[in-house]
Amino acid sequence: MKIFIAIPVKNGVDVISRTLNSIYRQTMPAKHITTMVVDNCSDDGLESFLKEKFPWVRYYRNAKDLGRIPNWNRCLNIFRTTTKYDLMKFVFAGDSLMPDCLEKQAACITPQVQYITCAHAIGDGKGVVDKEIHPFSEDRRMLLKTDSIMHSLLHGNWFAGCVANPLFSRRALGNHCFPENMQWAGDWMFWANLANKNPITYLNSVLTYFNTDARKHYNLLGSDPKSREEEEEVRETMHKFFPEQ
Repeated sequence: MKIFIAIPVKNGVDVISRTLNSIYRQTMPAKHITTMVVDNCSDDGLESFLKEKFPWVRYYRNAKDLGRIPNWNRCLNIFRTTTKYDLMKFVFAGDSLMPDCLEKQAACITPQVQYITCAHAIGDGKGVVDKEIHPFSEDRRMLLKTDSIMHSLLHGNWFAGCVANPLFSRRALGNHCFPENMQWAGDWMFWANLANKNPITYLNSVLTYFNTDARKHYNLLGSDPKSREEEEEVRETMHKFFPEQ
């Protein structure tokens, strides 16, 4: 079972080392992990930095700046069309994985459950944890339509939370993609769509770290009225999935 880790980025040379070092230190054998940086036309010397410091990382550069969310979809398309890997995980530049993240999550993959997520920590670029996010109080295997995960998702994107939380299979992904008409809640909609179609295992262990210092976009959340509009659109979509909720 091999895992494809995609790091979509633009101008992340100052923060990407934390991310790549956390992948390098995984307890899962390196032969099962392939990491690719999908560069959306950085101009901060990222390519040469990676070649010098992290030669084991695969590198792909877009011919033009696609925009933030279209670059996420580029990662999905690379996974679908140019690899034969079983599983995929996103990690944003600046975020990190705990050493046993991949090993623990991959061990939960079964023929029935191919979407795994976990608790995560939120903190600054120095590793100072502000809080931990535990949507549930224990490990759980669940179907969204019959479980309180729906309640969690309706109150925010805490279940997927940090984009590095989910590990998902090619089958679970299907033809889903991030909605490019959304600038704020596109990731929330994407994970909700996957959750609608797939049974999920949730691990209550903190296996990922969300670095707020590396998130200029995240730190603006709430200042744009459109972010609230998009959140309501996600909730309305989920109510259509589950009208009884």
